[in-house]
Amino acid sequence: MPKTTPGTDGSHGSASTTSYQIIRDIVEKTDNGRGVGYHTESRLEEFDKEECRYVVCKVFKYLPETSPFGKVFLDEGRIRAIATIRDPRDIIVSMRTRHDGRNPSGKKSGTPFDFEATVKASFPIWLGQLIQWVDLGPEITLVSRFDEWTRNIFGEVTRIAAHLDIDLPRKKAGNIAKAYTIRAMREKAARVR
Repeated sequence: MPKTTPGTDGSHGSASTTSYQIIRDIVEKTDNGRGVGYHTESRLEEFDKEECRYVVCKVFKYLPETSPFGKVFLDEGRIRAIATIRDPRDIIVSMRTRHDGRNPSGKKSGTPFDFEATVKASFPIWLGQLIQWVDLGPEITLVSRFDEWTRNIFGEVTRIAAHLDIDLPRKKAGNIAKAYTIRAMREKAARVR
């Protein structure tokens, strides 16, 4: 039975997608499992049958409370989580930038960004979910701070691998880290545009 490793954050704009991609790369490039993208019950059920050490999924909520499989995985000791956190002010800026950008059809959203609703309604929910993950303890949940991994991405890659008990050779860790520097991510975003 695999362990499930959710890259979690409890909020949009905290770089949790990048965190998920880093975790997925660590697991896949060391032949320890595979990434399956966003969590769905059917995916967890399907991939739980695979013979691999880790199935990496991305979640926005506290999985043991919102997913029957998440509860079973926690009860059986089969969850390892990486909770990505970021300064709330930076999250707001990221969310507004995304909101004010164009959608896939090329049109602007047309509605103003609601700072008050985000801060008063959404943040407490997101923070509460993050706290639930952290309260599971450091054996289960590694807290990954966005501002720290942007300063030392190599260190964060090796820290995540250590949390997952994955032997990650230095060269492989360097190659993974190189793909997630701020410069590399900006260049990738520019190519996509």
